[in-house]
Amino acid sequence: MDSTNIIDISNRSMPAARPAGQVSDAERQIGEILSSKDMRDRMLRVAKKYAPPGEAEDAVHDAVLQALTRAKSFRGDALATTWMHTIVVNAALMRRRKTTRLARRQGDVEVDEAPVVAPVPDAPEASPVVALERSEDVRRVRAAVSTLPVSYREVVERCMLAEQAPDEVAPALGVSTSCLRTRVLRARRRLAEALAA
Repeated sequence: MDSTNIIDISNRSMPAARPAGQVSDAERQIGEILSSKDMRDRMLRVAKKYAPPGEAEDAVHDAVLQALTRAKSFRGDALATTWMHTIVVNAALMRRRKTTRLARRQGDVEVDEAPVVAPVPDAPEASPVVALERSEDVRRVRAAVSTLPVSYREVVERCMLAEQAPDEVAPALGVSTSCLRTRVLRARRRLAEALAA
């Protein structure tokens, strides 16, 4: 075959492939974990706890892609399985948030508002002491929120307590989405300071 007929498919934007000998230990460790059937089963079980019904496999797929593309960033501070577990949980939670946001935008009344963490079966009911501590915590948070300036209080009440999307709250308050997010960050800091005192 004549070499003039070969089409050059090289692309400058694609990174050059590394020789197999240059794979880092972290990347090798992540690859071994992802190829383990036990780990795949574990990732699916974790995703089913946090992802909306029927989206656990998609969440695991997202997590595997993230792990593979970010394997270089694994520093080894924790076990690779712990790192992977965190990625799966975050991918599943992102799917849950996306599904909830879409349902709210479409006006669906029956949004899946199930708790993110499944309740522990056969857990004893909260004792009166635990219930009292919880009510005291709620009282402290409400008191701290009431001390915030009005602009921060509105943001906390709408974004954090009512869980409204920033895209909905920003126009209602007459600010940009980035300004709203800055207010949420500052309000959280002030709340943390008030609760720490």
